[in-house]
Amino acid sequence: MAKQKLRKEISAAIWKKPFKFLKKPKFILKLRIFTYWILCQYIIIFQPMQLFVLLIFTRLMILHAGSLSAMMDELSKRFKEETSIEIVRRAGGSLFLTNLIKEKRAEWDIFFSADFNLLQDIKGTFCDTIYPFASNEMVLAYTDKSIYSKEINEKNWIQILTRKNVRIGRSNPELDPCGYRALLVLEILKIRYGKETVDKILNNSSEKNVRPKASEVANLLEMGELDYAFLYLNEALTRKLHYIELGDSLNFGNPELQDYYKQFSITLKNGKVIHGDPIVYGFCINRKSKKTKEIRSFLEFWKKYGKDLTKKYNFKSLQ
Repeated sequence: MAKQKLRKEISAAIWKKPFKFLKKPKFILKLRIFTYWILCQYIIIFQPMQLFVLLIFTRLMILHAGSLSAMMDELSKRFKEETSIEIVRRAGGSLFLTNLIKEKRAEWDIFFSADFNLLQDIKGTFCDTIYPFASNEMVLAYTDKSIYSKEINEKNWIQILTRKNVRIGRSNPELDPCGYRALLVLEILKIRYGKETVDKILNNSSEKNVRPKASEVANLLEMGELDYAFLYLNEALTRKLHYIELGDSLNFGNPELQDYYKQFSITLKNGKVIHGDPIVYGFCINRKSKKTKEIRSFLEFWKKYGKDLTKKYNFKSLQ
């Protein structure tokens, strides 16, 4: 009611006696109060909204495989220094992140996957172009704290993994490609050395030694909570771990052996069949992202620095 009365008073004063009302001290005071009130409403309502919009549209949300975490640390820092655009990240098992995207339970602009095939699964619905950029390979990693660390070598590692009290780590195959690739390694070993040998290795790699993503398994290995772990070569090199090379017939690192790798498969709990395949990393852009300018800046940045960053963090570049 007070606001309406004030508006009527202003209107009447203007139309009946133009400018005369400005000489009234009480009216001037009311006018000042009304002006301050309008200004406060603008600051309270519109300024935070503008700030919110500014923050939302000057950042990129990137989902990425855990094995890319070290590289993404540097990439995010350098990208912000060069473009003033902040990268907000979420690391996880690539299969887990793919399921979040499929179920529309994650905000994202760019998705970096440790398995090119997972990107193929969402192509057409959630993204259009896929950018392959690196390869990797499986290794058996260990530290000086590991039992039999002075004894293990490329000839006896299988026999050592079957011994009692050996703690073997791996990531969850339901969430992480490194996890299902570890099981695919064991599938190949089953053909060569028999089911009994592989069962002993699996017994030493019980659920308590399984983590959602490979980087968490590597953490346990460094802390001495595990003796051995199936990890990626880049993870072992970046963390300066000891490791046993598995050879091309086991490590899924040779593109020329694609047909051989595909002979082996495992079935996840949800019924999804995973076939062996050469390890290829890639990324894609959310086709519904509205961050056109920011994504263009990222692609230009990646074109300039992606290859060097990939090599620096011990991946084999495909660019």
